[in-house]
Amino acid sequence: TADIQLLTAGLDHENFGFKFSQLERQHAEVVANLQRTMDTLTKTDHTVARLGDEFVGNKLTVQSILQELGVKTADNMNSIAELAKAQQRHGDVLKDTVWRTDKAERDHKRLYEQQSATEQEVAGIQGINKVTVEKLDAHAQEHQRTRSDLASLNREADLGLTQLRGDMGTTSAMLAKLSNRFDACNHNIQG
Repeated sequence: TADIQLLTAGLDHENFGFKFSQLERQHAEVVANLQRTMDTLTKTDHTVARLGDEFVGNKLTVQSILQELGVKTADNMNSIAELAKAQQRHGDVLKDTVWRTDKAERDHKRLYEQQSATEQEVAGIQGINKVTVEKLDAHAQEHQRTRSDLASLNREADLGLTQLRGDMGTTSAMLAKLSNRFDACNHNIQG
């Protein structure tokens, strides 16, 4: 029995050494896994910081574009207001011209009754009428140019808005990617 106890004590001592070495190996594996996790967290932190910097840069770019579009829109609104004023002036000139034409017709009728002076005054009225027609033609051409300018401004504004929408879509897609990456990183970190 003493030999058995000695043999049992020897086996227990050998099992303890085996268990201790097994625990040391497990501890080394846990430390290696923890180090890999820390390295991954450091890389993730750097990636999140870089993406944050890129987001700030993109945000500033979008803000700059929006400010430029605001300035262009304000300029366009001012141009439209000026065009509206010019059109109002043209309308006033046209009303004045119509009024003058009516007056000329009344004068013509009266002058017709006074035949001795009629021929000289009729020639003057015809000259005024010719000038009026030339002014009307000039105003019609100016009106056509104004319409063309308005159409061009509208196209430019539409192109600017289309570009802005595209930029905003790109920014939204980038934010969605950042969110997905952050969620994935957060999921990886939390296990």
